Amino acid sequence: PQGKFASAAAAALFILLDHEAGKTDDSRYLSMEDLMMRINQKAHCTTSKTGGRLFNREIDYYLDKKNLDPSWMQIRKLCSSGFMKERKRKKACASGLIYELNEEGRQEARHLKARLSQGSIPKGPLRQLAAHTVLEEFGNITVVMDFREGGGGGNKLHEMCGFMDEHEIPYVVRDLKISDYVFFVGDKLVPVLIERKSIEDVASSLHDGRWERQQRNMRKAQYVLGGGDERKC
Repeated sequence: PQGKFASAAAAALFILLDHEAGKTDDSRYLSMEDLMMRINQKAHCTTSKTGGRLFNREIDYYLDKKNLDPSWMQIRKLCSSGFMKERKRKKACASGLIYELNEEGRQEARHLKARLSQGSIPKGPLRQLAAHTVLEEFGNITVVMDFREGGGGGNKLHEMCGFMDEHEIPYVVRDLKISDYVFFVGDKLVPVLIERKSIEDVASSLHDGRWERQQRNMRKAQYVLGGGDERKC
């Protein structure tokens, strides 16, 4: 929707740029609480479990460095990448943290604002777990999901990704030529392909001939996926 953002990172840049307009250096910052509240107002969140908000937990949850909330990790990434600055100021707010733009973030926010003036920016479909390490219980296995799964980025894809983010399941979203899901152990492809279908989809596939074609293509998948640098996913 017009004026709404699909990601916390884009919303944060836009909000901080607008906030600092005409202000002095001492008043350019936003507290953690104010930033999260404004992101919730600007974000287009379709997940009903969170009440339509990206941030729906108590502030202590987000202050925990171990939390892997996907939206708050975007904010942390902006800070670690030099787009935003996080500072401690205990007297400013309950969280004791304030945020403002660095010059690189300011330029990116201006670029974003210029693009928005030309109309809405399509939501990109590619996502992955925002973590440098994977829980041992997953045995170094990564799920690769086709970007059209769940009806694509305009439907249930991001909700499915949000579920995997919440449970810290290692995944990436790519353009798969064969099947809906494949798996990697480290950098090795597992010889298992999953094509997820509802009963209605099976019936439709049988009717229009896709069923035989899809099975035939999956039998040839070894030639499509290849190995090493030739992998298509």
